[in-house]
Amino acid sequence: MKSRIILFVATLTILIAILYIINYLPSVQVFGDLNPYWNGLSLLKSKLNAIRLTTYSSLPTFGQDFVLIIIGPQKPFYEEEIDNIEQFLNNGGLLILADNFGSGNQLLNGLGLDARFGNQTVNDPVFNFGNSLILRGFSSIQNLKNLSLYYSTYLILDSKHDLIASTSVFSYIKINNTEKFGPFPVVASINYGKGKIILIATPYIWVNSFINEGDNAKLLYFLIQNRTAILDVLHWEADALTYLKEYAYLLYSAISTSLIKYIILAGCIAFIFLFKIKENNMLAKSNELERIIRENPDWDIDLLRKIKEEREKYGSQ
Repeated sequence: MKSRIILFVATLTILIAILYIINYLPSVQVFGDLNPYWNGLSLLKSKLNAIRLTTYSSLPTFGQDFVLIIIGPQKPFYEEEIDNIEQFLNNGGLLILADNFGSGNQLLNGLGLDARFGNQTVNDPVFNFGNSLILRGFSSIQNLKNLSLYYSTYLILDSKHDLIASTSVFSYIKINNTEKFGPFPVVASINYGKGKIILIATPYIWVNSFINEGDNAKLLYFLIQNRTAILDVLHWEADALTYLKEYAYLLYSAISTSLIKYIILAGCIAFIFLFKIKENNMLAKSNELERIIRENPDWDIDLLRKIKEEREKYGSQ
C-alpha cells in the first residue's frame, strides 16, 4: 500500500510540474497574446488588460462599452461568428481589424462592406524607419503624425469612410511590374449600424517590437478611449506548443481557483487518511499474529501466517 501512495504522490507531482512548465514556456505564435517575442501581442494584452475571446458566443451583444480587436486573422470566419460581430456592431460596438493578406477581406465581405485590404505590399524609399518596408504613416489628427507601419498593404475604400492615416507621395506598389505611387490609405474608419469599424492595413502595428514605435501606442489609446478591450485569439493558425499552452492555461486557471484547490487538497488528505487507516489495520493484524504465536508456541507458525495472508487477500474477518 505504501508503494501505491508513493506512486500517486509522484504522479501528481510530475503532472503539476509538467503543467507548470508548459504554462510558462514562452509561446512563438505569430500575433499570439502569449508570445513575448518581437511578433507577439503580449505587450498589447498587458497594456489593455484585454479579455481573451475564445468563443464568439461570449461576445457581448451590446457593444457600446467594448472594442473587439482582430489582428492578423488567418482562419476563415464562420457565418455564426460574422452574425455575432454584426450584432455587436449594430449595438454600438467598436471593431478594430488590422490585417494585410489574411482572412480580413472575408470578414468584410460577410459584413456586406465594399472596403477591402489590397493584395500588394507598399514600399516607401524616402519616408520610412530605416527600411522601405517600415513605412511612415501620416495623419491629420493631432499627435498621430508619425505611425510606424511594417509590411503594410493599402486600403481599398468607398466614399463612406473617414481617413485617419495614409502613406507619403513617395510610397508605391507594384502591379504587373509597373509602379503605382501613393499616397495610399492605411488607417480608416467606417460607420456600421450604431458602431464603428477601424481598418488598419498592417497586422504588425501593435506587435511587441512596434507598439512603442512612432505614435502607434497613441493611435491605440486614441481609438479605444475608455472601452474594455476584447482580443480575438481564435483566428490564428496555432502551432503544437500553442495548443498545449491553451489547454494548460485553462487547466491551470481552473486549478488556481480556491474551490478546486481545496477539493484537490481534501482529496489528497482523504487518500492519505485512508492509507493510514489500512496501514494501522495491517499493523493490528500483525500484532494479533505475534500475540497468538506467543500464547501458543506449539502451533504451526507457517500455517498461521498463511491464514493471515489469506485474510488480508480476501478481506475475511
